[in-house]
Amino acid sequence: MSSLRETLPEKNGLMDNVVVDSLDGGAALLIEVPDGAVGNILARTDGLEIREAGSVEMMRAKAFRIENELAPHTADGVLVELRVIDEQGHALEGVGMDVQIDEAGKFGLSRLESDAEGMVRFRIPAGFESVHSVIAEPLSDFWPKRLGPLDVKGDEHLVQLDPITDEDSDALDRLVDDMEGSGEGIRVAVVDGGAWFPPDANYTAGGNFVENEADDLVDDNGTGHGSHVAAIVYRVAPQAEIRVYRVFGQGAVEAEEFSIAKAIRQACDDQCDVINLSFGQSNENLSITTEIERAERLGRIVVAATGNDQEAAVKHPARMASVIGVSACGHDEGTPETAIPAWFRASPPENHGGTFFAKFSNVGDTVDHIAPGVGLISFVADDRVGVMSGTSMATPVVSGLIARFLSNFCGEMDDLKERREKLKDLCQEKARSLGFGAHREGKGFMKGDI
Repeated sequence: MSSLRETLPEKNGLMDNVVVDSLDGGAALLIEVPDGAVGNILARTDGLEIREAGSVEMMRAKAFRIENELAPHTADGVLVELRVIDEQGHALEGVGMDVQIDEAGKFGLSRLESDAEGMVRFRIPAGFESVHSVIAEPLSDFWPKRLGPLDVKGDEHLVQLDPITDEDSDALDRLVDDMEGSGEGIRVAVVDGGAWFPPDANYTAGGNFVENEADDLVDDNGTGHGSHVAAIVYRVAPQAEIRVYRVFGQGAVEAEEFSIAKAIRQACDDQCDVINLSFGQSNENLSITTEIERAERLGRIVVAATGNDQEAAVKHPARMASVIGVSACGHDEGTPETAIPAWFRASPPENHGGTFFAKFSNVGDTVDHIAPGVGLISFVADDRVGVMSGTSMATPVVSGLIARFLSNFCGEMDDLKERREKLKDLCQEKARSLGFGAHREGKGFMKGDI
């Protein structure tokens, strides 16, 4: 698939059988053509730019990356058995698990899942006497946990998970001050994987932009990511209207670029004040760029995740000048000791007042702000909460703060472009450095103690 930018002239019905979808009457098109046909289209049609369509990833962080993914069940190798349980010893089904076999991360397994008996079984290559790290990540109800190194000889290993309780506080509780404004009268678009919401949230459906899914299906796609992101906005700005646009299909962690572009356009047309994008990609996409540029002209505020690639370059669209790019931090007292250990703490830079830079965050001169994004508690279904980490989680914190600022300080301004400029100045005014350097935190974290 390829996307075309610039309006296509009508030329003998050339595009009649290849256009799959379009934006703004042809300003951007999604086409499907046979191999080798792109050159013919370019030769016969002037003023076109053609790019291969790609996908965009959710920005939820993983504790480690694996160079060589192994199959969990092979005839050879050493069998490893893990049993996932709660505090009472009951088996926990459906807990996701990643395995790093060696310290360098050259070998490992991901996307394993505990069965009805809580068991996870896999084989590692002969010659390894231990597994370096195991990360258990339940979707809901329990904190994630790391174990390791584990001796592979002997009986099964128990993985006991700690429950999320009403008394638990996370980095968001520790770092976001009470401040004026609740987001009342402000509409925040969450372009993501759909969402389930707590019953008292001000939730509206923006639409579904996934091919072959119903237009009105905006429930969470099963990953919990969209719900988690949307409910973080709700935690920070409880009176804001949160409008949900689903672009990730059922069970998917990647979305088509053109679907995202259409959702951004619809969010602008729906008069959304803030547009939250907790995803990104390495390459710039023309259709997404076009829609964000349009959003800027209309006075909308776009907030995006910088990426989770261990201090690599900021991803698109967060690196765009018109977009507020957000990196992530955590707090030493924001999670149980066994839940988020040193594998998410970057050193250097050193901690400041218990706050640490998240080592998964991407960095660069296009980082604008930093926010809590390690071990945040949020809804993953209508009545269940879970813990996730990533610049995906930091981004809706900033979107929620901006909604509060707009509600309290910019609410009476009718000129949206002027309001946008005032908001940018206000964000810088309220930002305070956490001591991690501008390439990691931009202007810093927006606090409300002014």
